[in-house]
Amino acid sequence: MHTLHWWAVKAEDKENALSIVQNRLINEDGSPFVDWSDWHVVGGGRWSDSQYEDSSDMIISYADTPDRFKQTLEGCRKVRINEMQDVMSKIDTDKFISNMVDYISNNASLGDRRFGMNEYYIKIACNLMSEYYSPDSYFYDLIEYTADMSYIEQKLDSEDSKMLFLVPVDFHY
Repeated sequence: MHTLHWWAVKAEDKENALSIVQNRLINEDGSPFVDWSDWHVVGGGRWSDSQYEDSSDMIISYADTPDRFKQTLEGCRKVRINEMQDVMSKIDTDKFISNMVDYISNNASLGDRRFGMNEYYIKIACNLMSEYYSPDSYFYDLIEYTADMSYIEQKLDSEDSKMLFLVPVDFHY
């Protein structure tokens, strides 16, 4: 699957913002920074004109287009809400509690039920509520290293706001 995420960075210009994200996505040891993705394209990927090439074309500068910047953040928030509503409709809390009791009763084992969808949906909900960066986050603040949008929103009225950029990243997972 592919998912479009927006990474917030503080940079001199769009090219610098692109470079910051490109460099952060690969750790010094060559491993990926985002462990849930097997590959990515910085700049929008399939959502842009340069599907398989990194590009600064879709990068949003707060200084140049503050309304678009804010709309993009709001779009990320709306998609998260939709994700939460979707998993909430699929979660069976009674079954989850029953499984926890079974786990305790069976000496910390559920047998061959490691991949239960109920637990998967609960994990997605917990990740979203904990601001844990995941495929369902759609946003990452590279300044504060969090999926929480509140920090970048607080910076919008600061002196640093002219240096804020949103860099799109097409992640495959």
